[in-house]
Order: sequence, then structure tokens, then C-alpha cells
Amino acid sequence: KDAAYSRIVALAGLIERHFASQGSGALPPARPLSVRLRTLDAVQALESGLMAMERLEYAAAREAFARAATLDGRHPLPQAWLSRVEQLLRHTDAAGEAADRAARLVTDDTPVSDALVSRAVWATARQDFRGAEALYQELVARYPDEPRWQGELASFYERQGRLDDAVAIYQRVRGTPLALPRFDLDLCRLYARRDDLSRAREHARLAIAQYREMGFRSGEAQALLCEADILRLGGAGE
Repeated sequence: KDAAYSRIVALAGLIERHFASQGSGALPPARPLSVRLRTLDAVQALESGLMAMERLEYAAAREAFARAATLDGRHPLPQAWLSRVEQLLRHTDAAGEAADRAARLVTDDTPVSDALVSRAVWATARQDFRGAEALYQELVARYPDEPRWQGELASFYERQGRLDDAVAIYQRVRGTPLALPRFDLDLCRLYARRDDLSRAREHARLAIAQYREMGFRSGEAQALLCEADILRLGGAGE
């Protein structure tokens, strides 16, 4: 399995270098093999963690990222995402330790997106919120077609209590091909925090419909919980 993965990675590198040499601009500069995750198991563990975060299953995400970090101790991304989920779990010391490890693993060869997210997480753990904001904004500017970075910047604003800024990002992208069902779920929560229950209910129902169409039962359950919270907050009149 790992031998096949190594060959696939090597082939991908050759393809990237070929197109880079043509000057087509179709692909970013080729990644050195040394900056990719070392094994297929590490890749799968990292992806499992990211999917668990989408499902808001933070304990499962923490376990997956920790496994990825064990499988590949030289790559910054598993440590960066481990720090990110430790922050969400309010494990401040653990988040800081993982962020420090991620920052130390960033090198000149680290792909820009990996370096930016690692440094943004590190800045957040160090409570350098201005620096973290600039790094997340750079991620969005460099990779405008990647919805994850839009969501990460919005989530950063929400954690800072900047709800209007978070809402603005989600509303800007939700009508575009970048939109994810989770954006409507997050808007449900944000509008509920702002006591705008009619808009919160609207986005809960949009999220429920999208998750049902996808067959994503966990996401649908989260959206239904958000709708139930709105009904509870609205009282008998709702």
C-alpha cells in the first residue's frame, strides 16, 4: 500500500513539474516529495480528522489528527489541525503545544497553504489575533476557490466574537459554487446568537434540505438540533 502511494506521489510530482516547465500556469509549483505526508495511512488519518470536524465530532477529529501526527512526525499539518481542534475543545495547553510543534515543522519547502494554516493556528494559540487574522486572510486571498479557508476565516471571526464579520463571509459565498451545507448550519447558529430567529430558522431549513439531498445524516442531525434550539428560544409563539 505505501509502495503504491509512493509511486503515485512520484508520478504526481513528475506531472506537476512537466506542466510547470511548460509555463502554462495551470498548476502551482511542484511540491518536493519530502513535504508530502509520508504514508497513505497518514493521509487517511488526516482526512478522517477533517471529515470529523465537518460533522462537529471534535473528539473523533482529535483522535484522527493525533494518529496522523504519530504516523508522520515531520509534517506540520497534522499538528496544526490537532491544535485547531484542541482549541475548539478548550484544551488551551494542548493546543499551544501542538501549535508549537506545527510551527517548528514548517520549512522553506513547506507548501504555502500548509505553512499559512500552521502559522495561523500558532498565532491563535499565542493569542496573536491580529497576526492570525492576517494569515487567514492571506489563505483566502491566495486560494479564493477553496471553501475550507473561507470557513476557517469565518470561524476565526466567530471565536473572536466578530459575528457580523463571520456572517458577511458566509453570506458572500453561500450563493456561489464554493458554498457548503455547513455554511447554512453555521449561519443558523450565528443568527441565533444574534437573536435573529427568523433568519436562523431559514438557514436551518436550508441546511436540513441540503444534507438530506446528500444523504449526510450526521449533518442533517446537527441542522435539526439547531432548528430545535431556535424553537426553544422562540418560546410558545414559535
